[in-house]
Amino acid sequence: MTQGESERAKLAMSCALDLSTLLLGRELTSTRHTNMDAQRDNKRFKSIIETLSRYFVGERVEFTDIPIDLSNCRPFQRDVLNITRQIPYGEVRTYKWIAEYLGKPKASRQVGQALARNPVAIIIPCHRVIGSDGNLTGYGLGLSMKRQLLTMEGSFSHNR
Repeated sequence: MTQGESERAKLAMSCALDLSTLLLGRELTSTRHTNMDAQRDNKRFKSIIETLSRYFVGERVEFTDIPIDLSNCRPFQRDVLNITRQIPYGEVRTYKWIAEYLGKPKASRQVGQALARNPVAIIIPCHRVIGSDGNLTGYGLGLSMKRQLLTMEGSFSHNR
């Protein structure tokens, strides 16, 4: 296993752990969590882990059908995350593009701040958002990981 593959495997596990509470908007240990809920959640969680595994070996997958509760996010952040979630595999958008899409052309910095608090990296692909000049900027998991993910998806030019 290469260092890049090892880093991606660690990221996959981190994503899986984050998802355990975000998928349904409640703690899995909730007192109202029934056995039937647990069985359904377990199947859903296994499916997501399988999808993440396929993603991290380079298979083109989409995560848009995974339910994620963003009710704890402020409205602007929720809007940014929902738009970012729609960025297709292998494509990138700029912070400015997202701001303009939201009708707030001067809010590029606020878009970056909203993405910095992304609760589920990869599932909401904030790594697909780059600077207006085409450079890689800001990524909580490091620019090296952002570069690896974009390269794996075929949307990164080493000239950036």
